[in-house]
Amino acid sequence: MDDVEGHDARAASVMGRVSSVIRAEASRGEGPAAVLAVAESFLLDLKVERMVTAAVASVFPATGEVVLASAGHPPPLLGDGAGVRVMDVDTGPPLGAGPIPRSASRSSLPPGGVMLFYTDGLLGPRLAVDEALDELGACLSRLAPGAPLDKLVDDVIRRTAGFQPSDDVAVVAMRRLDPGAM
Repeated sequence: MDDVEGHDARAASVMGRVSSVIRAEASRGEGPAAVLAVAESFLLDLKVERMVTAAVASVFPATGEVVLASAGHPPPLLGDGAGVRVMDVDTGPPLGAGPIPRSASRSSLPPGGVMLFYTDGLLGPRLAVDEALDELGACLSRLAPGAPLDKLVDDVIRRTAGFQPSDDVAVVAMRRLDPGAM
């Protein structure tokens, strides 16, 4: 998931190009930190003065291992049916801040577990970040096991009804399937 500074046509152009680079590198089998390094080089070569946040994850369905690298992007929430937690991630600075080494964080997602990515537009401005994360976590906690993920996304988006987001809003949810149920 990624997000760009600005809301104009230039921002959309930069985001489309950076997203394409990220997808291309990830499809080659590169690890998340290496994908972000290539995206950083590409953005710097464009010589645009825009910051881009991005989170790139590799999820291994057989084991549930999640490997994630972040460039200034908010960490995902992980729900496992017993609780919700923020994935412990070194977010680092956004892409465009200069070439720096990116590290990858590791976690696991049990069968049926859900990972929720979101842009920072869902975090404010009416609540402190911790309170906003608690609200997002409550949305994830309310999701019944096996319920369609569009219900989660709808619930997350509905929570913005009481305020006008100051930034764009995007949500991505994924579930690790239970290999025994396939």
